[in-house]
Amino acid sequence: MSGNFVRRDQQSSDLDEELYSELKAPVSRQGKKKKGGCGWLLFVFFVFAVLLVVGVFYLDRSGMLKSFSVSQLIPSKKCKVLLSLQPKDAQLYLNDELLELTPVGENKFSFSVSQGTYKLVAKKQGFREFCEDIDVPVSGEIVAGDIILAQKRPGTLNFKYFPADARIIIDGNVFKPQEEGAGVGSFSDLPPGKHSLIVRKPGYKPWKKDFNLPADDGVELGTVSLEASDWKPIEIEVTPHNVEVFVDGEKVEISVIREYVVTEPLEPGKHNVEIKAEGFSPWVKENFEIFSDITNSLGPIVLSPVAKAEKDVEKTAANSKEKDKSMDKNAEAAEKKSGDK
Repeated sequence: MSGNFVRRDQQSSDLDEELYSELKAPVSRQGKKKKGGCGWLLFVFFVFAVLLVVGVFYLDRSGMLKSFSVSQLIPSKKCKVLLSLQPKDAQLYLNDELLELTPVGENKFSFSVSQGTYKLVAKKQGFREFCEDIDVPVSGEIVAGDIILAQKRPGTLNFKYFPADARIIIDGNVFKPQEEGAGVGSFSDLPPGKHSLIVRKPGYKPWKKDFNLPADDGVELGTVSLEASDWKPIEIEVTPHNVEVFVDGEKVEISVIREYVVTEPLEPGKHNVEIKAEGFSPWVKENFEIFSDITNSLGPIVLSPVAKAEKDVEKTAANSKEKDKSMDKNAEAAEKKSGDK
């Protein structure tokens, strides 16, 4: 009977020893690697997710995310725009960007653009600018119409003046108004830029005005009324009578009345007076005082003829001066030409 039964305590001890030996058996390195590798993958995925969330948050806060859209990843349809352009070498801008036009005929062009509302501008120097808004559909073809740039014209100067027989001097040149005798000054052939205007009449104070005339535009000066002055002329008794009179270096208007050369009214005060005539030596009077309450007179004055030798010297000096000017112009032209190269 004893050979057929095992003691309970002995059987339990053997089982415990067998289980303990299995627990003591070393864990394979391959098992460890698998367990550790899975943990690293989870960690990397977690870090990537955090960085992605932070990046999206930054792009959204900075507004950069708004510039991206799914529609940009999908090729968009474009509409073909047809137009006529004159002059044909004008530049065309769409929302301030220069367009590359495709010729499709005489003065006719086309370009393609996505759907939207655009500002269309045509420009060329010397022409008025053209501007309009166009609505472009999703696809298809539209006609923008004819774009014709109007050429700019010279600016106009308009004003009225009193007295009506006053002289009009622009940039040192005497002009006749288009409405002569009516006291209306209208000038339409002046080039754009800066100009000076003088309205003058004997017995009146001259009126002066500097103005800037823009291209394809006008300047309105209103009414110019000359104010009567206490200015007085100079009565000059001089031989010969065919002379020119300069006051402070500026040539003044003169009239010959009997044996006197009478200047236009001049401002009271001290002035330098010079009298010139061809073939005669000039006569100069410095610090000649003009009064407002008396007659101002000079003379009698007899101009001295220039001797032949002096004439030759003057002629030679004049020719030399003209030659120097010509050489200077040639030198400037050569220098400019070399600079262009």
